[in-house]
Amino acid sequence: MVKKKINFFCAIALLVLAVVLYLILHGTENLFVSKIIKRIFPSLSKIQSVKITNSFAKNYLVDALWFFSFLLFCSIFENQIYCLLALLVALVLEFLQMAFLQLGTFDWMDVILYIVVFAFFLLLEKIKHFSFC
Repeated sequence: MVKKKINFFCAIALLVLAVVLYLILHGTENLFVSKIIKRIFPSLSKIQSVKITNSFAKNYLVDALWFFSFLLFCSIFENQIYCLLALLVALVLEFLQMAFLQLGTFDWMDVILYIVVFAFFLLLEKIKHFSFC
């Protein structure tokens, strides 16, 4: 029960970290919903992206964080089918970006990243007392 609570709070913390990093690395001007955000949170509309040359940090770190967060959340249910479902959701969302450009940019590296993060997560789950935090 304690592991479930720890995984839940760590999943939330990773998700918040991913959102903050996205806003820092990309700014709000590129968001699909930026017009809505500008109306609700005028101060957020002024966030400019930080110039960073590390392509992994800018393009893949946020994806890895949100997906690991999703896996942590799914692991609360103690059935690995939910973690497999998380991988399926991530892959479907990525392939939808190929069909609908307004959803984002499809990238094969994202697909590979999701599979690698999933394998890493399963490896950590095999350790008996794994808890992310």
